[in-house]
Amino acid sequence: MRVTKTKANAMLLLAAIIWGAGYIFSKQATNAGMHAGLINAIRGFIYAGLAYAFFHKTINQMTKRDLKIGLIAGGINFLGYQLQTIG
Repeated sequence: MRVTKTKANAMLLLAAIIWGAGYIFSKQATNAGMHAGLINAIRGFIYAGLAYAFFHKTINQMTKRDLKIGLIAGGINFLGYQLQTIG
């Protein structure tokens, strides 16, 4: 599938809007008294569900090594989001 420059720019803009909105919602949630861990757990479940919805065929064929690498990368990503949300 070939993506035009206009479509690629639109997708990047959408990604930036979603990413930026995440910061705003996280700030509002922490101001309302939600713990950083709960915010990131909800965020993680949403992302995991979307990833499975779009890539379930590939995920179902994962090896143990793929799972281990994914868990390590996910743990690092979680720590980054956790520290960012706490800060």
